[in-house]
Amino acid sequence: MARILVPKRPFGLALNFRNSQLSEKCISFLGTSLRDPRMYLTALDLRYCYPTFEDILLLSDAITLNTTLVKLDLSNKGL
Repeated sequence: MARILVPKRPFGLALNFRNSQLSEKCISFLGTSLRDPRMYLTALDLRYCYPTFEDILLLSDAITLNTTLVKLDLSNKGL
């Protein structure tokens, strides 16, 4: 997964984690990747993933530093 997240040249990458149970390690890795300036993530789908409050905080910190993300789907979170 790390190789996919750090492309050799810029291009739009969309990640779909819909209906996934994301572990704490996965959320942490995603947060670290979003902070990386080489990360060209344009869309992130987290529908029906039910992250914890701590997961949301970690991702929100990372997303504020990411300059390429244009679409973020957090619908149906159950929070």
